[in-house]
Amino acid sequence: MTKKLNNNITDIQYNYLNLPSKVTFKDGSTITYTYAVNGTKLRTVHKIGNTTATTVYCR
Repeated sequence: MTKKLNNNITDIQYNYLNLPSKVTFKDGSTITYTYAVNGTKLRTVHKIGNTTATTVYCR
């Protein structure tokens, strides 16, 4: 899946593990995911306008 317009998602990019790495929304906001080599989610960055919120996950 590369987009889901009923949820206002205009683009979904995937990494080499076939996990979503960046999700872009109709309003220009994005969610970027960072993973370890084994697929464990390490960080999520939400950008909405000029506001950025980062969540770092414990291992």
